[in-house]
Amino acid sequence: MQIICQQDLLYEALSAVTHALTSKTPIPALECVHLMAKDRRLTLTCSDLHLTISCDVPAEIEDGEGGVLLPGRLFSEIIRKMPAGDVTLTINTNFVTRISSGDTRTTVSGQPPENFPAMPSLPDADHSASMSQTAFKSVVREVAFAAATDEVRPVLTGCLMRIQGGRLTVVALDTFRMALRRAALLSAKEDFEAIVPARYLSEITKILPDTDDEITLNFGGSYMMVDLGAVHIAVRLLDGQFIKYEQLIPTGGETRVRFDKGILSDCVERAALIAREGKGNLMRMEIASSQMVVTSNNEAGDVYERLDCEQYGKDITIAFNVRYLSDVLRNLNEDRLMMVFTSPVSPCVVVPEEGDQFLYLVLPVRVH
Repeated sequence: MQIICQQDLLYEALSAVTHALTSKTPIPALECVHLMAKDRRLTLTCSDLHLTISCDVPAEIEDGEGGVLLPGRLFSEIIRKMPAGDVTLTINTNFVTRISSGDTRTTVSGQPPENFPAMPSLPDADHSASMSQTAFKSVVREVAFAAATDEVRPVLTGCLMRIQGGRLTVVALDTFRMALRRAALLSAKEDFEAIVPARYLSEITKILPDTDDEITLNFGGSYMMVDLGAVHIAVRLLDGQFIKYEQLIPTGGETRVRFDKGILSDCVERAALIAREGKGNLMRMEIASSQMVVTSNNEAGDVYERLDCEQYGKDITIAFNVRYLSDVLRNLNEDRLMMVFTSPVSPCVVVPEEGDQFLYLVLPVRVH
């Protein structure tokens, strides 16, 4: 069998589908890209059984139709380094595949396509919502970092996606911080919520171009499905009950501070240089008389910075693991913010000056 397609289109497809490749698997076939040639189209698919990405590429097919499994990373690198123009894949009966373009030729040993695990048939969408790709990427970037990375409580490795009243609310939390982001939807069938693995949401954003084109999120059975023209994505949802995050948000607020995000972010990053050399990664923040003093000290050294701020309410001294506050400031795309404090042992809340489009919660560290 022989397959001929354009090098740039083939590499673009591989760049998309290999986001679903995994190297930590007892199933060797999942380290491969599945190629299937049929009806003047080459379909490439990668999967780790939780995330499946496929992409169609126009192709000329000669000497029958069929498929092959090729090592995913290797095949992608070979195609990337091929000269521009037509690339020809010639697959023999032993699935040895010759990849050629002009005077360049590489041979790769493949596997029968039947070795690839059967993919589940995806149900029709019961719920759907659409928004701009730019807005979706922004929401995921500003929330997914706060999801847990260990599997002790699997549900916390996901983001709660709640569609309600024409808005999308996305929430992620671990045991130390929480991120919440709201965004307007272009359309939504009805209210709905699901828990989507955070790392797969991040992988999807890497595939999306930076455009205001519309993206539609379809939910059916235990999957979220996204169609991006030639690229098709299916993500298995997480089972379980998400934490009632509303109950974690403190009410009231004895102290409120308005500040310029860029100035505080630079200050926190400098404090982090010393803080991360200590055992607790600790940074102390003292707010009094409309000034914020940020300090960190340990056996490696110390840092001291004083910033002007707009203070409302009582003076307060509070300490944080500097990484959690730094993550918020680094991922948030906003110029002016407000921090709300209830007490030195209660969570700090970061919100916009106006509106409710985001909310971040960071637990303090008790110090004596």
